[in-house]
Amino acid sequence: MDWTAFTVFVSITASIICVSYVWYRVRVEMLRKGVNTFMGTPARTGSITLLIGLVSIATGLAFFVNAFIHYFDKVLFSIGLYCLFGGCAFLVYWKVTAKDREKKCQWYEQTLFQKNE
Repeated sequence: MDWTAFTVFVSITASIICVSYVWYRVRVEMLRKGVNTFMGTPARTGSITLLIGLVSIATGLAFFVNAFIHYFDKVLFSIGLYCLFGGCAFLVYWKVTAKDREKKCQWYEQTLFQKNE
């Protein structure tokens, strides 16, 4: 049996379940505080970009370690480089857009409290 395919399937399924549960809990907390959750979508915090960047870097480092364990396998090494540089690109994007995200969050909070009053 190929454990790699099984592991990937279980990882993707667990990730989807965890994200759905977090979204559900956020919506429940907003309802408890009296915020109308159907007024619009909140400003994006960019946390998904940060998450993807960190996961890509960790995956790239895992491929690097695996490449060195298998006596410098070129395929694993190149996959590791792709993941590592892709993750770094996501982190740079997250850092560059920090000011825009902060402005959007402030604007959303202002409009949210204005509509609730």
